[in-house]
Amino acid sequence: MDEVSKITCPMLCLVCTGEVSERIRQTRKIYESLSNSRSALHIFTEEEGADAHNQANNLSLLHEIVFDWLDEVYSTG
Repeated sequence: MDEVSKITCPMLCLVCTGEVSERIRQTRKIYESLSNSRSALHIFTEEEGADAHNQANNLSLLHEIVFDWLDEVYSTG
């Protein structure tokens, strides 16, 4: 994880509860190693209807999360 700590730009980490536990663990560990305070972690859930790999069962929610984060982090206003 030493390499991850060198990332200085904001990063959005996404994973879902339908993934294997190792993938969820790795995503959390990567997020926790990031130094930029504008980085974020979102774990999609079955309740949201987005627990499939790559949130394929709720792409509209995925897009909402991603574009809201981009707006928040890169807004010039």
